[in-house]
Amino acid sequence: MVFIAGQSGLVTAIAATDGSLRWKHRFSNCLINTVQPVSGNLVLASSMDGKLVCIEAKP
Repeated sequence: MVFIAGQSGLVTAIAATDGSLRWKHRFSNCLINTVQPVSGNLVLASSMDGKLVCIEAKP
């Protein structure tokens, strides 16, 4: 899976093999700083307004 940090608080995941959309998650209205896979199906993301979330990425 490939994770994309958006400008409007949106984290997007696409399949690495064919580019198909896997999921989207909006948690802020600001620029996303980073998206980091951490363990198994967990992804950490932070935004410019100081929010930090842990997203469970479903395969």
